[in-house]
Amino acid sequence: TLYSRFTGSNAIAAGNVIAKTGWLDSEYSLAGIVNAADGTPLSFAFYSIRDGITSDAKEAQDTLATGLFSCGDNLSNN
Repeated sequence: TLYSRFTGSNAIAAGNVIAKTGWLDSEYSLAGIVNAADGTPLSFAFYSIRDGITSDAKEAQDTLATGLFSCGDNLSNN
């Protein structure tokens, strides 16, 4: 379900996000693992929930996952 996602400025993370998508009438979700640019594996879960939500939430979640890809180990507690 990620085949058509991670395009444009998010394309740098394409192929490095292993995730499951989800959709209900008022929710879009994306959860899985990012193999960051520095080699760090990071797990994540993003949920966009509200009445009247649109598919734009998918691109926002892709952008968040791309941020994880770019930041990598800089997000750790080390």
